[in-house]
Amino acid sequence: MSHSRSIATCGLALCLLSACVGTTPHRQIRTLSVTDPLGKDSLGDYNSLKHLPHDVFAKTVGERTIECYQQFDLSVVEFDDQGKLWNRDQQLGALDGLVDDTDAKRNGAIILVFVHGWQENADVVNATVRCFRRMLYDWYQDEGPEGRRIIGVYVGWRGKSQRLPLLKWLTFWSRKKAAHKIGRGDMDELLIHLEGLKRGLMKFEPSDKRYGTRLVVIGHSFGGAIVFSALDNILKRSTLESVASVKPGDSKKVGIISAGDTDLVVLLNPAFETLLYSGLQEATTNCIEFNPYQNTVLMTIGAQNDTATGIAFPVGQFFPTLLQNFKTNSDERVMNKTALGHYNRYFDYLLTGIGTTNYPATASEKQDTDFHIGRRDRRRNLSLSEGMLVQLGSFTNRQWNLFAYPGNPKPPTHAPFLVISATKDIVDNHTGIWGDALVDFLRDFIAAHDDRQAEIKRQQTAPAR
Repeated sequence: MSHSRSIATCGLALCLLSACVGTTPHRQIRTLSVTDPLGKDSLGDYNSLKHLPHDVFAKTVGERTIECYQQFDLSVVEFDDQGKLWNRDQQLGALDGLVDDTDAKRNGAIILVFVHGWQENADVVNATVRCFRRMLYDWYQDEGPEGRRIIGVYVGWRGKSQRLPLLKWLTFWSRKKAAHKIGRGDMDELLIHLEGLKRGLMKFEPSDKRYGTRLVVIGHSFGGAIVFSALDNILKRSTLESVASVKPGDSKKVGIISAGDTDLVVLLNPAFETLLYSGLQEATTNCIEFNPYQNTVLMTIGAQNDTATGIAFPVGQFFPTLLQNFKTNSDERVMNKTALGHYNRYFDYLLTGIGTTNYPATASEKQDTDFHIGRRDRRRNLSLSEGMLVQLGSFTNRQWNLFAYPGNPKPPTHAPFLVISATKDIVDNHTGIWGDALVDFLRDFIAAHDDRQAEIKRQQTAPAR
C-alpha cells in the first residue's frame, strides 16, 4: 500500500471512529413548555438563582423552552443537523408569546439574539448559556427597572457533536456543514418570527418615546456562519438595489441598506471564509459616502489572537480549497482559506481596550465571574456629522478605544458594513467574547444606534421651515 493510500485509510478510519464513539445525542434539549411563562411559573428574581451550584440551577430551571425572570426573558430555539427547527410550534410559539409581556408593551424591548458556535449547545448550564444570561442581566442594569424589557433569544444547535477530546476536533467539517445548512434552512423562519415580535411590540410604543424596540442578532464562530448564511441574500439584494446607480468616483448618496427589520447584525470571530463576504464588499466599492440616515447594519469583530479562526480554520479549508478552481491573478484562493476576521485588506477599524482584563468563556465558567458592570454616566456629545463612529468616540467611562485600521483606507461616512480587528484585551482568543470591555463596546454601540435613530426620527418629523 502506498504512503498516500495509508494516510487516506487512516483518515477514513478516524472519521468513522469519530462518527461512532463519543458522539452526543442528536435531540432537542429544551423540551418543557410552560403554560403561563409570564405568570405563576415565572422564575422570579435572577439574583436569587445566578449563584446557585450548577446541579441546583439545572434542577430549578429544568429543560424550559423559555426562562422568564423579573429582569429579562430568555427564549431558546433549537435546530437539528439538517437545518430544520426541532419543534416549530412549541419553541416559536413560546417566542411569539413574548409580545404579551406587559413590560415590553409599556416600555418597548431590546431583543438580543445569540447564535452559539462550535463545541456548544443549549443545555441549561452550558457555559455560553450562562454567560448570555449574565449579559442580559447586565443590559437590564443599563436600562433600569423602567427601561426597555430585555428579551434574549438563544439559538441552539448541535455545535458539540463529539465528547472525546481528540476526536472532537475532527468534527470541524461536519459542524461547518451543519451551520450553513441551518443558515440556509429554517433560520430565515426564526428571523421572520423575530421581526414579527419586534413589529408587534412597536405597535404599543408611544409616538413621543425616544428609544424604541431594537432587534440585534449576534453570531459567534460557526454561529456567525449561520447568521450570515441566513442574511447574505437579504443584505446583497438591499445593497445592490441601493447602489445600482453609483458610478466610480460618484459622490451621490445611495439608498438605505438594511437587513430587513433587524437593526444590527454582529459577527464575533466568525468561522466562515472571507470569499462569502466579498460580494458585499465589492458591491459598495464605488461608494465614497452613504445616505446620511444609514446606520451600521453588519459589524464583524475578529480577535487578533484567535487560533481557531486564525490557524485551525485555514488548515480545515486547505484541502477543500486545493481541489477548487479560482480566477487567476485574484485573491479568491486566499479569501477561501481565510476567515473574515483575519483578512487584513477588509479591516476598517482597530478596537483596543483601556486597561481591562478579558476571560474566555471556560475561565469565566470556572470562576463564576459576575459580569455586572453597573449603570454608567454615559455623557455624550451627540454629533451626526461624521456618523456613528464619532458618536461612539464621545462616550465617557468606556473600556475601549476605536481607531481607523492602520494602513487601510478610511471607511466612508455612515458605512453599513464594518470589519473590526480586536486586540486580546477586548476579545481574547476564540471564546473570550464575554469580558467587560467587549460587552461595554456592544452596549455603547447600540446606545449610539439608539441616539442616531432618535435624532433621525426627530429630523424626519420636524415641521418644514
